[in-house]
Amino acid sequence: MVLGIDFGSTTTKIVLMDGINVINKYRIEKEDSIEDILNELDLGAVSKIVTVGTGASYIDGNIRGIETKNVSEFQAVALGGHYLSGLDECLVVSLGTGTSFVYVNRDRYEHTGGCGIGGALLASMARYAGMADVNEFLELAVNGDINNSDLLIKDISKTNVGELLGNVTVANMAKITGDSKREDYAYGACNMIFQNIGVMAALADRTYETGKIVIMGSIGESEIAKQCFNAVGGLFGCDFIVPADAVYGVAIGAVLVEAGYVNNFGVYGAPMDEVDYMFE
Repeated sequence: MVLGIDFGSTTTKIVLMDGINVINKYRIEKEDSIEDILNELDLGAVSKIVTVGTGASYIDGNIRGIETKNVSEFQAVALGGHYLSGLDECLVVSLGTGTSFVYVNRDRYEHTGGCGIGGALLASMARYAGMADVNEFLELAVNGDINNSDLLIKDISKTNVGELLGNVTVANMAKITGDSKREDYAYGACNMIFQNIGVMAALADRTYETGKIVIMGSIGESEIAKQCFNAVGGLFGCDFIVPADAVYGVAIGAVLVEAGYVNNFGVYGAPMDEVDYMFE
């Protein structure tokens, strides 16, 4: 079996896989020790450890005497999104500390770009509101009201603007003041982050026209994130999909790179007519 470890700046995700099957999953917050998790695992059955993420660059040599290999993060994002979604092609959004966009189909993957908006900004805005728990902040946002946080088209125009309806945001958090309710501030902050990531993803997808945008990452699984992404999807005519185990997608993708699933992509050297595809 293979252990996949995604070293994020705030959270470490671990998956234990047998071939392409996920056996177990673990999530470690920054204050926890990965050594404690490894102590709880039966590493006797683990033949290899595959690492990914910026934090993996600090791993020197093998872990616990087990062969350890680092793989490309964008490759892992592509394979993880392809595998978890079951789609022939899609745009994968890796929503972590920052955000990256990767297009993937059966032939190839392509890193299309990224931005610095992501979990780190969300955590900072939560702390500014006096909340150290990001999940609590995400839950608070569900009770907020966009009419109290954002400047909308209907606030400045009596009619729709082209195809844009009155409830479309003109300026994020433009109505937030020192007297705003915490719920409205939380909603405005979350909407600003998820809405803008969603818009960038939808624009990136125009090059490929998949109409399918797969979200991976822990905060992307939140109810408020899904609400914001779905609103963007309705505006741009695309589907935002948060697959099961989205938080572990990159760790799963890292194992798939090493497990040979990468050969499903002809760009890596295997002629397309000689490849067996998982999703046929």
